[in-house]
Amino acid sequence: MAGYLTSAWSCESDPEEVNEHLLKDLRPASLTAALRNASYPQNLLRNVARSGCGTEYSMTTDVDMILVEGMARQLNQFLAKDDVKSCKKCAYIIPVYEIHDSVKNNPTDKRQLLYLLKKKLAQRFHIRVYGPNQHNSKLWLWEKTETTPSLEVAYDIDKWASFWEPVYVARSDVPLYDERFRGYGFTRSSQVLETTRAGYSWHILNNAFLCHRGFQKLSTDPARVHQIEHNSHLYQSSPEICATT
Repeated sequence: MAGYLTSAWSCESDPEEVNEHLLKDLRPASLTAALRNASYPQNLLRNVARSGCGTEYSMTTDVDMILVEGMARQLNQFLAKDDVKSCKKCAYIIPVYEIHDSVKNNPTDKRQLLYLLKKKLAQRFHIRVYGPNQHNSKLWLWEKTETTPSLEVAYDIDKWASFWEPVYVARSDVPLYDERFRGYGFTRSSQVLETTRAGYSWHILNNAFLCHRGFQKLSTDPARVHQIEHNSHLYQSSPEICATT
């Protein structure tokens, strides 16, 4: 790499500053602009990640969603139960919450999360920018559900809803993500529809949740707006989707 750099940098003092300089050295301005406007192939990469996972179950989160403390261990224990293992087409939904930037540490359990919700320092993921994202998960019920020492199913979701985008755990042979959808918008909801059409049932877990740092705001970035509009048209014009909605 040294032959491509115009300067020598050390990561010992300020690695973020080094990253900034590396980007300038390695990317010409024209390439940086092109990458800024490119549609990121989320669904392609989600499929690649799942194919390389090699486990019986998988969960596809966004890169900035953080697991609550001890959640991986609790999930492993839950998925090892005989009644859970016997269901070949069950999807277990993990609620996602935004945590205000003023909160120093993420909540470590549901009790702490509910306290932050009461103080308006936490809110349901995307509730301000895209209400349908988790609306069908009925998280107002989840927030009232009693916690238990171990993970359990709190309640079932008996109907699919258009534009629903839950994060969930399921067997790794769940339908793949539709790779026609790139960038922002409808990348998850299209896959949730296919999963429902494949005969999967949906179940909310009582204690597990994911955190996202910061309250989401509507984006005015032209590239993102264009991607959402393009994917919305693709979603609405797909015959298999129209037949369901």
